[in-house]
Amino acid sequence: MATDPTILKRVKKAILILTIIFVIPSTALTQEPCYVEIDADTDLLLTYGDSIRLLGLFNFTPAEIESIAWQPENTLSCGDCLSPVARPIEDVCYTLTLIGTAGCIAKDTICIAVIPPSISIGPNPAFNEITIYAEGYLVYQYKIYNKLGQLIGTSSNDLLVWEENIDVSFLAKGIYYIVVQQAETITTQQFVKL
Repeated sequence: MATDPTILKRVKKAILILTIIFVIPSTALTQEPCYVEIDADTDLLLTYGDSIRLLGLFNFTPAEIESIAWQPENTLSCGDCLSPVARPIEDVCYTLTLIGTAGCIAKDTICIAVIPPSISIGPNPAFNEITIYAEGYLVYQYKIYNKLGQLIGTSSNDLLVWEENIDVSFLAKGIYYIVVQQAETITTQQFVKL
């Protein structure tokens, strides 16, 4: 009985395809590549002292997570959780690395810009009152000095406000300096009392 060469080629091709299908594990055909994505609940531009919650999104179940690592972790509420609160004091990029139990490694990075703190006073020159505008400061203290460097007035407590009105009606006409301190940051502004 003669065999048609075309049929023989088709049979060999079918055997080769079946062999490939049975050699490759079925999980390799259905398993999606792992990924992670960082999602933030607000804009990625913060004022100094503000915070933002970061959220790690991924395509495998929590039971399949072997380890979670955020870097750098020094300004995060936790370095090994999926949704830490970030309170950066300067521009920073956070990287989330997830390692799955099956060896899957997924990384994503998110960058946050931080508007540095600033102090301004007004009006300048002043008559009876000046206002400290402390943008980005959480807690600060102030001291007022005359042009000879003598301490004239100070805040008695830490202030938790964005602006503070200060009575300067008792000051003589002249040049004064207000020194505002927040942690290790010290800002000096000159003002004129009329």
